[in-house]
Amino acid sequence: MSENKSLERIHDELCVIGHACVDDDLNNGVIVRTLAKLPAEVRDRALSEVVFVHTVADGTVYPSFIVDGRKAFILLNFKGMRSERSKADLVAHEVAHYVLDDSGINEGGEAAERAADDLCEKWGLRRAYKDYRRFHLGGKNERPKK
Repeated sequence: MSENKSLERIHDELCVIGHACVDDDLNNGVIVRTLAKLPAEVRDRALSEVVFVHTVADGTVYPSFIVDGRKAFILLNFKGMRSERSKADLVAHEVAHYVLDDSGINEGGEAAERAADDLCEKWGLRRAYKDYRRFHLGGKNERPKK
């Protein structure tokens, strides 16, 4: 299958809700191109089991996913992210959490974040984080207070 045909298929099967900003098409394109780089079985699972949700909260909304028993909802907040590469790293990282069956609400903290990034590297993609210290607070995915 040609790359364009593959991207078109991913776009057609992708489930995205919410509006990221005026760049919705560009941001959806980031998700499509990122999924295209994943192993086929991971990509197909994400396309059939995941709904990507753009959030635009003024406050901080950390990327995470919520499972309702039928679909997983991966929350993506691209606010303030300018580079496509950073957005792609975030998408891959959150899909890795889903594949690892890590809801982001558990006690994994730093270990869960490292495991998701390790999986991204195994897939040939970049790590989303360079510094994991902010996840080392009581095992919760919290940022340190300033």
